[in-house]
Amino acid sequence: MIMKQNDLIDLNEVVPLLEAKEPLSIPSPNEPRPLQEAREDFERDYILRVLEEHDWKIGKTAAALRIDRANLYRKLRGLGITAQ
Repeated sequence: MIMKQNDLIDLNEVVPLLEAKEPLSIPSPNEPRPLQEAREDFERDYILRVLEEHDWKIGKTAAALRIDRANLYRKLRGLGITAQ
């Protein structure tokens, strides 16, 4: 939400964050997270943000991410994101 372009936060922007399987947390320096876990968290957050920017239109989101639509669908399924 800190990267918002305007001052208003819409409910549609908050719901996906609340539906996330696990809250994004910063690990302590003594206990680093596995790279795969950190990568999945980053991808989930990034893809959700781009989906919101493109009103959950898969084609436009895939184009913005420069990946094939089928690949985006696989990523969404793998990350536990359901298209709206």
